[in-house]
Amino acid sequence: MAISEAFDMKVSDLIKEEEKQKKRKEKDEQIFLTHLINGHQALKVLGGSYGWEYDYDHIEDKKAVEAIRTFIEVASDIMDIYDMFEISEKMDTEETLDDLIKDLNKYNLYVFGTKMTRKIRDAQGVVDLPICSIRIVKGNNPEIVQVPLS
Repeated sequence: MAISEAFDMKVSDLIKEEEKQKKRKEKDEQIFLTHLINGHQALKVLGGSYGWEYDYDHIEDKKAVEAIRTFIEVASDIMDIYDMFEISEKMDTEETLDDLIKDLNKYNLYVFGTKMTRKIRDAQGVVDLPICSIRIVKGNNPEIVQVPLS
């Protein structure tokens, strides 16, 4: 006897429910990132994050690629040592991020990001940890959505 028969259900109903759950999950995972225009905003996203995901558009220009690489490496270093920063070090780091963002902007590249909470499984069970998502995109990327402020 099939499971669907045992529960007096049609297989097509089970498939429809699976599709609904999959669509619901995809909708829930859609994340909108904020345009990070300065080092202060970037540090608020990076600081205190216990992990991250990052992505960037494919770029041909070697200098632009180097600017992306530098930003990502610095961002990774910041997350590793952020908890040890004094106030003055945080402010210096904001200036550094400011300069790196301006450098990316010269190549028509923009930084977007957000901090979110993700469930992570460890030895004690599941814990909620802050992680950040950073994306560096070309200014003409069609995925950029401008939201009216009014």
